[in-house]
Amino acid sequence: MRRAAAFLAAAALAVACAPKPPTAEEIAREKAAVTNAIWQLDKAYSAKDTAGVLAGAPDSGAILYFGTDSAEVMRSRADYLAQMRADWALMDSVKFGPFRNIDVLMSANGDVASVVAEQAADAYVGKQHQHSFWRFARGLKKMNGRWVIVQSMPSVPTVGQSSAELVAKLHPTKR
Repeated sequence: MRRAAAFLAAAALAVACAPKPPTAEEIAREKAAVTNAIWQLDKAYSAKDTAGVLAGAPDSGAILYFGTDSAEVMRSRADYLAQMRADWALMDSVKFGPFRNIDVLMSANGDVASVVAEQAADAYVGKQHQHSFWRFARGLKKMNGRWVIVQSMPSVPTVGQSSAELVAKLHPTKR
């Protein structure tokens, strides 16, 4: 009987101490924190703020960030910093617009997130203004109480090159 009581007490303690899934309110708060982490990265990047940009990356461990060129593959903080410095040497300034069509997915325990969104950007290279439209996918982890980006993949979509538009050009309808 003692063994059964001890077993039941241990089981009850294990259940009581098990982590509880986050509430809907906590998930909403974490999703807002994830979005803010990405926005803070954009602000730091625009300001050419090395410390601010690196604050959005893990302190240690693997990352995988892709740039818009096939040569831009970053697997460490050092790679990331070198890429940021190359970008900043090229651009005089860049400003990002608000997120559009953003979707944040959160893990059941609230410590991993996936984000996809669209965003306009205006950059100046010399006196030349370049407006671009970006889409990105980012994977984030909550580490030491802060959201950090562990994966990133941007794209700069074309205009007028969708499959429907190309098919229409190849096979115009007769009028």
